[in-house]
Amino acid sequence: MAGWDDATIDWYAETHGEDASTRAVVDAAPFAMSDDVLDIGCGTGASLRYLAACGVTGRLAGVDPHARMVMHARRLSPDRIVFDIASAEALPFAPSCFDGLLAVNSVAHWSDRTAAFAEAFRVLRPGGWIAAGGEVFEELDGPLPIEDELQSAGFTQIGSTGIRGGRVTTARKGQS
Repeated sequence: MAGWDDATIDWYAETHGEDASTRAVVDAAPFAMSDDVLDIGCGTGASLRYLAACGVTGRLAGVDPHARMVMHARRLSPDRIVFDIASAEALPFAPSCFDGLLAVNSVAHWSDRTAAFAEAFRVLRPGGWIAAGGEVFEELDGPLPIEDELQSAGFTQIGSTGIRGGRVTTARKGQS
């Protein structure tokens, strides 16, 4: 995630995150109240705070490659939400340890999307879900690149839908 210096991160933490696109991606996710959820590229942790406010009781964790962003996430979030400094391409978790994954306004910042989606697949439990999306600033017709990337990583039941001001793509890891 190049281009994010401390001043930019501080500005983002004070002005963004608790917006409609964050809530729309979370609302589109097929989560159960007991799900363990990881937010990849969590920024200030807004998505996880929203899940907690919705009543999700499972483990809530977030990773972001910027230590300063993780500092803001920890400051703004309840202690039950855990944050780590990590990239999408090298998640510090055991295989099959989450029921769901979020990637809200973060996929475009991943340096190696193929590696990141492979990591996402690795940390998901069989039957687990991913919801990735957020703001979109251009018109999109036809299949989205993210759909092909998810399929290449092994995901199934892939679908994309419009949300206010953006798109969200959901997919599942098979049961086997």
